[in-house]
Amino acid sequence: MTLPNKLTLARLILTPVGLTLLYVNTIPYNYLCAAIIFMIAMLTDVADGYIARNYDCVTKLGSFLDPITDKLILLLHLIALQTLSLYPLWLILAFTARELIVDAARNYAASQNHYLRANNSGKGKAFLQTVSILSALIYLSASHSQLFGISLDGAFWRRLPFYTLLAAFLVGLIGVGIVIVDAHALFSDTS
Repeated sequence: MTLPNKLTLARLILTPVGLTLLYVNTIPYNYLCAAIIFMIAMLTDVADGYIARNYDCVTKLGSFLDPITDKLILLLHLIALQTLSLYPLWLILAFTARELIVDAARNYAASQNHYLRANNSGKGKAFLQTVSILSALIYLSASHSQLFGISLDGAFWRRLPFYTLLAAFLVGLIGVGIVIVDAHALFSDTS
């Protein structure tokens, strides 16, 4: 197994650990630990992509597992943080629907022996989601006195995760549009 695949599996294993910490208030600094684990998981995503591309370690397993792991980490954290009242349910449902639509379009294209390219809006969406989740975890840490005296009081810090996630959703909608245009172009050429 290649190093990038090992990093992807490590990220997959870290996810339930970090999510569990969000709900176990008997563990000291649980929110801060969840934030650190999330940050480590997302850094392994950057590392595995860099290593796979630059050291010719791209594998079929990695090409399959990496994007699924990324979506799982982000969506599961969003759902968990929604249950802690940091995000509105409608936004989490909209994100889930967006992911399903894009994946359905890509899977359909693949079943017809076509490939829909990834686009930069997807990377921008994932980056903004990561920033949003991390800011939510840091806000939780501060609001539960787990940031060693650093206070993040005020509406700005409470609303930052929401507005960042809303921006991620809007960027993600651009990606849906690109996928639809690409799919239409592919299937128009073949008919």
